Amino acid sequence: MSAPKIAVFFIYSEMTGAPLPGATPVFDSYVDDTGTPVAPPVISEIGGGAYKFTPVFPTDKGLVYVIDSGIGATPRYQAGFLRPEDYNIDFITDLNDQAFGKWQVVTIGGDANRLVLYRQDGSVLKKFDLVDANGNPTFTDPFRRNPV
Repeated sequence: MSAPKIAVFFIYSEMTGAPLPGATPVFDSYVDDTGTPVAPPVISEIGGGAYKFTPVFPTDKGLVYVIDSGIGATPRYQAGFLRPEDYNIDFITDLNDQAFGKWQVVTIGGDANRLVLYRQDGSVLKKFDLVDANGNPTFTDPFRRNPV
């Protein structure tokens, strides 16, 4: 499983133009794309004037945010729009593994037949029991696969 994707932004000193460590940026606004307020994530400092947060999408709607970097910081306010499809890293990884990983049909317990999909690294991605049109386990001409 991959790490969650983060949003990164930078803050600079208004006086010197240098990166500004130790700032305390806060969300001035954090709403979905219909304007409904959403609980904002925590903003943390990465270092060297860089800050991050990990967006969590409670629905399939995009997120709109405004960050207040504080007095003496430039830019004072930063805004953005985040699309959930840009943050579905695990889903994209699973699709890639499903397309390019190995698969195998195995017999479980003598009569149940299982399709096993593997990730590219060899770990198990998904398992399905194979059945015929009557719901009986089958190796030949499966009618349906049932998630295990």
